[in-house]
Amino acid sequence: MADYPSNEQSGFFSIIRSARIWDDLDKLRVPGIQGIYAHPAGAGGFGMTIISLEQRYAGHAAQALALAAQVPGGAYYTKWIIAVDEDIDPTDMDQVIWAMSSRSNPIDDLDILRNTWSTWLDPTQNPPEKRPYGSKALINACKEHRHLPVFSKRTALRKEMYDKVAGEWKKLGLPGQIPTVRLSKRKRKSSTTKGAASSREAARRRRLREEK
Repeated sequence: MADYPSNEQSGFFSIIRSARIWDDLDKLRVPGIQGIYAHPAGAGGFGMTIISLEQRYAGHAAQALALAAQVPGGAYYTKWIIAVDEDIDPTDMDQVIWAMSSRSNPIDDLDILRNTWSTWLDPTQNPPEKRPYGSKALINACKEHRHLPVFSKRTALRKEMYDKVAGEWKKLGLPGQIPTVRLSKRKRKSSTTKGAASSREAARRRRLREEK
């Protein structure tokens, strides 16, 4: 099995395979798909598929995983199929690993498909007579659908804090270039806003007492 990257062929296969799987899911009318990525490091785009989706109903992520594992565009060889939420970029393995570590519980979110379509070239199937049969792991790294409203929020660095550290990067003696990181989009509440919210809450409580 060639190491990665060995040549540009892995990139070509990755793009084509990602598009085929997405097209197959579209034909099956699976909604909410935000992105598909067959990572080129995974056996030239054949070993791993990552699906980013917006969960719209119970079992949506499990459905997408099972179908992506067995549609014509993705059934051959693929060993690892991973589902992540729409806020995760499937092409960014740092984000995918983060989701697997913080949104997936192996005992609940890992399923195995056995005796699936593999390849005569699979180096893990020994003796060779076991080929071309293989297996697939379905990893649900999405937030629990039944607990979406209360699931732990994804946090990020505030822009003002990033700018402060970036401005003192060399002064702090930090090596290399200033890294690009995901920044929080939420604006920090001002004391005025907090005060107004407190006043509204106090007024609401007074009305409730008067109604009683």
